[in-house]
Amino acid sequence: MLDRDTHDGAVRFGPLAESLGLLLRLSQLHSFHDFYAALERHHVRPGEISILMMIRENPGIRQGVLASALMIKRAHMAKMARRLEDAGLIERRVPPDDRRAMELRLTAQGE
Repeated sequence: MLDRDTHDGAVRFGPLAESLGLLLRLSQLHSFHDFYAALERHHVRPGEISILMMIRENPGIRQGVLASALMIKRAHMAKMARRLEDAGLIERRVPPDDRRAMELRLTAQGE
């Protein structure tokens, strides 16, 4: 059973201790803690690492396709791509066949 010691004492989770959703969330938070400790000097967030890795595997991937694959809202994806571009990690290009789309590639720094 899942019990945790906190600064105020032990916390009993009861039936939640067997909740897959809760266990996944706590695992995610734990891994994010390790992630931030390892990569804090690069100022890159977990979601941004996923984007960079996907672009590396799929050079020239369209921003909307990537957003769909990672289940990121288009508006949020646009903000994240802008941040990565401003940081010099990716470049965005309008493809000649669709002026509304945006292709993404890693820069040397993003690599």
